[in-house]
Amino acid sequence: MVKGNHDNSDVTKLSRRSLMALGAALAGSAGVTAFSGTASAHNLMEFRDAYVGDDAEKSGLGSRGWLFFAEDTGKIYKHNGSEWIETGIGSSASETTHSTTSVYLSSDQSIAKSTHEIVQFDTVEWDELNAFDTTANEFVAPTAGTYKIKTSVTYNSLGGDHVVTIIEINGEDYEARWSTTPKGDWESVPVSTIARLSKGDSVTITAWNQDNDDTLVGERLRTNLQIEQIN
Repeated sequence: MVKGNHDNSDVTKLSRRSLMALGAALAGSAGVTAFSGTASAHNLMEFRDAYVGDDAEKSGLGSRGWLFFAEDTGKIYKHNGSEWIETGIGSSASETTHSTTSVYLSSDQSIAKSTHEIVQFDTVEWDELNAFDTTANEFVAPTAGTYKIKTSVTYNSLGGDHVVTIIEINGEDYEARWSTTPKGDWESVPVSTIARLSKGDSVTITAWNQDNDDTLVGERLRTNLQIEQIN
C-alpha cells in the first residue's frame, strides 16, 4: 500500500475471516469488545467485505454493506449505499480524550478589600473540549477523572498586604496559598493541586486581599490558569 495515494489503487480488500484480527490491531481491546458485544457491533457484522487503507483513500470505493478500516486514523466506516458513515467503533472512538485548558487574564481586574473575587480569565490559549466558560469564568469538567490544576495570580498591592489565591471546586475552597506582599511591588501567588472531579464539577479561581482594595495584574505571564486531565 502506498501512503498518500488517494486514487485508491493500492487499497487492500479485507476478507471476512480477517476482520477480527484487524479489529484487534486497529481498534485495540475496546474495539474487540465492541465487535463482540454491542448492538452497533452486531449491525456492523452485516457486511459484504472490507477495505483497509488511509482515510482519504475511501473516496470512490465501496457499495452498500462494505466496511472501510482507516489505518491512519483508526476509524471504521460502513457504506450505506451512497456514502461512508463512521460507525463509532475504532481506536478514535474508544480512546478517552483528555481535557487540557489554558487561560489568562488579559487586562487588570479590580478587587474589593476582604472580598473573595472570581478571577475573570478572559483569554483562552487552548481549550480542547471547550470546558472553560469565559462568561462565568469557570472550568466545567467534561468527564469524570483526575485533574491537575495550576494557577498564578499577581497582585499590585500596597506593601504588607495579606493576599491569598484560592482554588474553588463547586464554590468551596479546595486549595489556597497565602502571601504577604513586599512594599510597593507586585506579588505573584501561585497555587496548584490535583483533584478528582466528577463530570459537571466546576473549578474557579478566587483572589482576596485582607487589608486593601487591590488590582490583579492582567498579563499572560502574571495571572493564568492551566487545567489538565491526567487520568
